[in-house]
Amino acid sequence: MKILSPEEIDKAVKQHFPFLTDEAKSLAGLDDSRLKNSEVVQDHPPAQWFNDLLETESRKGFFIADDLFALQHTFRSESILYVSFDNLSSVRAPSKDRDPWGYDFAAKNGWSSLGVLCYRP
Repeated sequence: MKILSPEEIDKAVKQHFPFLTDEAKSLAGLDDSRLKNSEVVQDHPPAQWFNDLLETESRKGFFIADDLFALQHTFRSESILYVSFDNLSSVRAPSKDRDPWGYDFAAKNGWSSLGVLCYRP
């Protein structure tokens, strides 16, 4: 996986999803105005959970996001699932690209983790 520029996204959508209508692209957040106005940030490292899902033995998991919250799961163990919720300082952080609260703690202990990230107090 890699972060795509707006031009690369547009090319991939045209190549792999030529059947999408303008309305469907808009619903998926792939409309032209949003792509042209998006800022592609590539000068900071991605969150640790993202690297873990790409490059470590913990390649099982998911990330589901909404405007208000996200769920991030990394599978490491069948016996323990560590569940965490953002605290207020995390909610007020300027970046949505972050690890769930306690992610490193769960990783160091070899536990599966499910983090709830909030984007508003």
